[in-house]
Amino acid sequence: ENKHPYAISHSISEEIIIKAQKNCNNLKTKVLRLSNCFGRPINKDANCWYILINDICKQAIITNKIIVKSRSNTVRNFIPISTVIYFIEDLISQKYEKAPQIINIGEKFSLSINEVLELVLSRLFLTLKRKPEIIFNNYNKEKDYLEYETNILKELDFNKYYSFKKEIDNLILFCHENFE
Repeated sequence: ENKHPYAISHSISEEIIIKAQKNCNNLKTKVLRLSNCFGRPINKDANCWYILINDICKQAIITNKIIVKSRSNTVRNFIPISTVIYFIEDLISQKYEKAPQIINIGEKFSLSINEVLELVLSRLFLTLKRKPEIIFNNYNKEKDYLEYETNILKELDFNKYYSFKKEIDNLILFCHENFE
């Protein structure tokens, strides 16, 4: 029911993928709906620095300051990119051949922007002994929660979740090596 152009374009793309499989007997497709992925990119020029956790880590390294643009109590599902890669590897190996056509891929839990920030700050201190200044552009007390259903991963018996903290640590070290 979302009428935003971003949502509409994704919905149309999903329909095209599903129709392609119906029209071609040899084609096997799955639509993967990803939650908010984050993690160490292949190189520093990758188009990933608008992603919340990636952005926070990069800002902390470059300026020793983090400007939070999102509403502070917005709650979203975040997932390490390594977990997504593990799932795709299993999918390619046909481990989930009987999986539904559309699969939401996300963590077992959701976090507020404040909780993400606290986690990144704790990892920054543990890895580099840094305590950047925090500036909120849009602080709010009310929770803004988006329900993101990932029960299908449990039903598929997927259990290769990569460590959230380790993914953040790897991202912090990448930023330290490439932006300092």
